[in-house]
Amino acid sequence: MGYQNIVKAQGQKAAVAAQVAAAAAAAVAREAWLITCGAVYLLLLRPRMFAERDERKRHMEREAAEYAKYEEDWDRLVARYQAKGEGPGAKGGAPAKPAAQQQLR
Repeated sequence: MGYQNIVKAQGQKAAVAAQVAAAAAAAVAREAWLITCGAVYLLLLRPRMFAERDERKRHMEREAAEYAKYEEDWDRLVARYQAKGEGPGAKGGAPAKPAAQQQLR
């Protein structure tokens, strides 16, 4: 019976060693997976995100410049309109509408 207990104990030790080896292999596989994911992020995704951010920034700058141009054009048009003496803001321009007509609009 002593021999059978020794064999049984050795079998249990071998099973525990196999479980430890499997757990270590799984840990190594997880670490390799994390390293791979990090490399993909750093090499592929991160530069793309920065490029998209820069493109959005350039787009917003273009829109701001276009808006400023339209604003300048509008100011120039209003100044020209008022300089001709037309419109409600100009001196000697068209008379304002009576209050009754303004309420109808």
